Amino acid sequence: MLLSKAWETYESDKRIEGFSQQTLKAYRLQAQLIIRYLKDVKLETITTIQLSKVERKLKTIHLILARNKNVSILLLCCS
Repeated sequence: MLLSKAWETYESDKRIEGFSQQTLKAYRLQAQLIIRYLKDVKLETITTIQLSKVERKLKTIHLILARNKNVSILLLCCS
């Protein structure tokens, strides 16, 4: 299953469970960043090393945003 399809399935499930639109929006942003970083690959091909790199990158982005409150920085970090 591709990452994008997995996200769609997950989002649908969480919407049914009653997650708020704000929570789903935050999850969607993280899913988009992961897909942007790893590409839209099959779930089975993702390694723990790749996930660790994505996690570090997301933490860096969150820290930058927390300090600067500037969304344009997010775009620079992810390019």
